[in-house]
Amino acid sequence: MEKAAAKLLEERLKARGHTFTASWNKRVPGNWRARLQKALEESDAVVIMLSDRGLHSHNVLGEVGMARIGATTKGQLILPVLVGQTAVPHFVNDLQCFSVQTGGATDLNALAEELHEAIDQHLHTKGRAPRLFISHRHKDEAIVRALVTLLESAFRLERFDIRCTSVKPYNLPPGERVSDRLRADLNGAEVVIGVIGPETADSRYVLFELGGAWGRGVPTFPVLVRGAGNQDVPGPLKERHSVSLENVPNCIQLVQDIADETSLERRPGGDGRVAADAEELVYLAAAPTREPEQPPKAGVPMRPTSLPEPPGSDDQMLRAGMHITNYLKAINKGMVSFERIRERINGAYSDAFLLKLVDRSPERFRRARLKGGKPGLALVEDSLL
Repeated sequence: MEKAAAKLLEERLKARGHTFTASWNKRVPGNWRARLQKALEESDAVVIMLSDRGLHSHNVLGEVGMARIGATTKGQLILPVLVGQTAVPHFVNDLQCFSVQTGGATDLNALAEELHEAIDQHLHTKGRAPRLFISHRHKDEAIVRALVTLLESAFRLERFDIRCTSVKPYNLPPGERVSDRLRADLNGAEVVIGVIGPETADSRYVLFELGGAWGRGVPTFPVLVRGAGNQDVPGPLKERHSVSLENVPNCIQLVQDIADETSLERRPGGDGRVAADAEELVYLAAAPTREPEQPPKAGVPMRPTSLPEPPGSDDQMLRAGMHITNYLKAINKGMVSFERIRERINGAYSDAFLLKLVDRSPERFRRARLKGGKPGLALVEDSLL
């Protein structure tokens, strides 16, 4: 299966515009070892098919070694492909591995597309450091996603402008050696944002990243979440001013500080969306850490620790009302259509939900009909003018 899969995979990558310095079955005349080494040195990426049989081949292991040298010296991309049920070998366990299980057309088409995207991303980001590096624990992924959403609303961003390992498309490219890439990204970043929770000191990677930024003199913004305080900030960064993301003005100020320290371009006319995203970030950043579940006592039935928030609950209504009010004040308008609310604030807000919100908040909103008969709402203070 390995040879057949390699042949078909090569055909599919060629169809996507890739050229090969060394083909899977091409006979190399003369000193084949020297020619193969030259082909490896001249390539931007190396696809290595690894099967149980291939792992016992000195040639395959030698090619992996040469590719490793190329990755270190010229930033070559290594793309290991595990054939069948092959386990990840120890010598590539620091790289993202791909797999091909059956060798069928669907399987190979999906693999070819994944490899194509990985190579394309590598070529577009090669030699480019992100402007923003967000260091965080993966348990804070929801908070970090909200932070990235806020930054996307505030700035014109491309996928290589941010390095954030939890959020696509800003996560690590496939095939990269994690420690080397993070070290290079930290070294070239214009600003590092360290998301600090009460347990940050337990994460070796976060301490490595923040310590590396401090050692290289990269401007670093410690931001506090989930009740963290200055005592939770890693030692060398305590001398830097840290801010809590648990209130909206701090989130808005963070955006301005990033604009002042980096070359990122602000999005014009996005203040309303930024305000709404800042409130969502505050809502998540202020959420307390969930306590570990305790086993139930004998004879006592288990109860869920939390239930999904029902549509139209008081908490959801309160958040929606705050978002919409801040949006209208930011754009200096008194009314807005439900359609625009879904476009600018939250696509999940149905007409029924918004009508219920208006009827339950008569001190804040009233129903309105906009141009073309579109349903909407208006601020009460605007209706009194």
